[in-house]
Amino acid sequence: MDSRKKYAEIAKKYKLPKLENLERVFAFKLSKDSEDFYFDIIKGIEESIIYARQVMENILFIKESSSQSQLYESKFMNKNLFNAYKKLMELKWKYRKIYFDTREKDCNDFIRESYNIWTKEIKNHLVELCKNMENAWKSYRKRQEKQSYFG
Repeated sequence: MDSRKKYAEIAKKYKLPKLENLERVFAFKLSKDSEDFYFDIIKGIEESIIYARQVMENILFIKESSSQSQLYESKFMNKNLFNAYKKLMELKWKYRKIYFDTREKDCNDFIRESYNIWTKEIKNHLVELCKNMENAWKSYRKRQEKQSYFG
């Protein structure tokens, strides 16, 4: 039986999200001939977690080496972004625990929880963040510097 059909059976049994929804939300595609569909699904989820984490960290945590755009964008961050970041970090560590101690029940729980947390608590913050940044850049006007004459 191919991996997509195996997942469909397990999804029914353990009340997991449909594969098509997972693929759409986390931007991955499970191969029919996947040797370990749990690993491939969880890895797909983890890649979205990594990308979202990088986006958030660039704005939440300004440091000396931050780019000029990050300094500007940090001013337009929503105050609730850190709460979404905390949830994202929670998922990151759940993933790592499963990576080091893989159990079927934990895999099922991670898939279900990741989907629920992402769709209810993280996605909207990411979309709002992107809208805020887009609007900030759309309305950006460079301040006029005083011109000095060096003639």
